[in-house]
Amino acid sequence: MRGSSRGTDPHPLLHVPVCDIPDWVIDDGSRETANAFFAKYPGLAQHEYVRRTPHPDGPPNFTRYNHGGGELRVSWLMPQGRALVEERREHLHGLTRSHGRARWFLPAVPPTDRDAHLLMAPDP
Repeated sequence: MRGSSRGTDPHPLLHVPVCDIPDWVIDDGSRETANAFFAKYPGLAQHEYVRRTPHPDGPPNFTRYNHGGGELRVSWLMPQGRALVEERREHLHGLTRSHGRARWFLPAVPPTDRDAHLLMAPDP
């Protein structure tokens, strides 16, 4: 799954669209399925995401792609509080791996619970 950084002012949250979420997660549409899928990705730990309703237990507000799959806007609290764009970008880089111009969240490889090298990442 890909992620990208946006925003210019100091802000306590890192917001990114997490892309390439598979159809089966979106089709189910539940918090439980989304959370179980995201749990496979160490970089997505301690995140929040945009919900379809204002309730804290509301379902994720996925955006579906025309070609299949989709994305979800995800946020993390910045460890140091308000942070500039570059600090938020550095935090994102600590959560993801680089490939070309994109950043990728990689799944953990059992039994280590650490993300895999990009060339070794399995398709969850």
